[in-house]
Amino acid sequence: MKKPVFMCEYSSDTKDFSRLPPKVRVSLPEFSSKTIHSAKFCKLFGYLSPLSTTTEENGYEMRKPKKATRVLLEKPKLITTINTGVVNKVKNGQTEEVIRLQDWTPLNMYVTNCGDLLITMYNVWKSQTKVVRYSGSTEKQIIQFDEKGKPLYSGNYNIKYITENGNLDICVADWEWALW
Repeated sequence: MKKPVFMCEYSSDTKDFSRLPPKVRVSLPEFSSKTIHSAKFCKLFGYLSPLSTTTEENGYEMRKPKKATRVLLEKPKLITTINTGVVNKVKNGQTEEVIRLQDWTPLNMYVTNCGDLLITMYNVWKSQTKVVRYSGSTEKQIIQFDEKGKPLYSGNYNIKYITENGNLDICVADWEWALW
């Protein structure tokens, strides 16, 4: 009887794997924008009307915006502040003085939903800060002290962020006051 013989057959795949895959060049799409004409855009898609809110309390309707108070919100006007205590409105390159402050310097501004202008400001000695609400050029409200006569804000010229929330409350963020 013959003994079985073990045989192995080998064929090299080196030739198949020695070729690199072909180089693939991918060119990404490019976006070419055109000039947008806002009038045509509004005709095509429409536009949002300004936000208007009313609040009723005990049968009395409060804070209904009037056209006269919305003047500050209409385009193309821009409100600017200069460190001289003057708040200006700029339209078509023409500057109009809206508010002139005595012994106070405006810091931040915010236009409320009803068109009032809220301004955080500090005094010339940089020892007090307050928030003032204006309707046009008329001072309507000053927010500076609590019911015990203590200051609500840090008395310095550091930025106080100001906004209005959904309940129409005035919200001021004074990062330094938290450190006191």
